[in-house]
Amino acid sequence: FLPSPNGVANSVYLTQRELNRLGHDAWVIAPRHPEAPAHEDRVLRYPSVAYPFFDEYRISLPVGPRVPRFDVIHTHTPITIGAWGNLLAHRRDVPHVSTYHTHIEGYTHYVPGATALDRVTHISRRLVRAFYDRADLVIAPSHSIEQMLAAYRLPVPVRVIPTGIDVDLLEAAPDPPGGLHAPWPE
Repeated sequence: FLPSPNGVANSVYLTQRELNRLGHDAWVIAPRHPEAPAHEDRVLRYPSVAYPFFDEYRISLPVGPRVPRFDVIHTHTPITIGAWGNLLAHRRDVPHVSTYHTHIEGYTHYVPGATALDRVTHISRRLVRAFYDRADLVIAPSHSIEQMLAAYRLPVPVRVIPTGIDVDLLEAAPDPPGGLHAPWPE
């Protein structure tokens, strides 16, 4: 979650913001981050450590404040906090929705030895399937992700819901040097 500079964090932020704007009571459970504000509305932060192979990411440990009861649990990762959300949804008998943001098989190179292990065991595919099989609904942010998930043959429905954009932020951004129709730099 913010302030981490990645697309998943932005997607979670925009989803929460829009759900709350529509009158829902949407919360985010996220890793503690040294640059996060001391107080954030409807955000519970849990102890975390820097991901050893990619310092900008945090891995959260599910110890800390008790999680309130929610009508739905929506996860955005199968790792630590997402796995915990999946477990909570099943223990509390509430629907579990999960968005599949990242082609995990394409990121094994961030963990030493994982690419070679995955070639032999297909462990990332098996882990993805084991996690998303337990969701009640999987959200794909694009049709290409939906097609990729079809190859997993998940027994749960997959729906495409594109990630929104912050139009105000986009409109406030300065034009690139040379204007909007300038050629891309080489």
